[in-house]
Amino acid sequence: MTNVATNTPAHYRPAVSLSAVDLSSSISQTISKIYEILKLNNLTVKNEKEEFVDADSIRAIYNIRMMNAITKMTKSAKKKLAKRIRNVNYKMSIRSMNTFFSFIRNKVMREEVTGKILILPSLDEQNIAANREKYKKLRAEMQVARQEYKSGKNNYRAAGKKYFGS
Repeated sequence: MTNVATNTPAHYRPAVSLSAVDLSSSISQTISKIYEILKLNNLTVKNEKEEFVDADSIRAIYNIRMMNAITKMTKSAKKKLAKRIRNVNYKMSIRSMNTFFSFIRNKVMREEVTGKILILPSLDEQNIAANREKYKKLRAEMQVARQEYKSGKNNYRAAGKKYFGS
């Protein structure tokens, strides 16, 4: 499939410029998109102390101090950052958002102290996953009990015994 108006393939990801100003603006735009997705999907955000925080704290943690850090980056590191930005913008998933924030924290802002951000599914989704794990555990126990019941019944019948009412 191609976009008829621009004659570009549908899977085309626009390039991110490697200049410090463009990277900084791309990071702030990406953080704004992530913020909108967090609000829209009611995702939860944890900080480095494993405390749940509001999505507004992302903007406070990753503020405009990045320009100085970006100018100190090597070209290969800038390329990796541009790749992370493209990946987040192309496919907005929890994994891509977490790798984006991890890269910014570990590679871009390493001299400056920044807080850790971890994006998790909403609390409802986490409860559903926990209930599913409980269900799978109980189902396995039920299968074991069923096998014990069937083997006991088969042994009883194999011995030539009949039930009282039969």
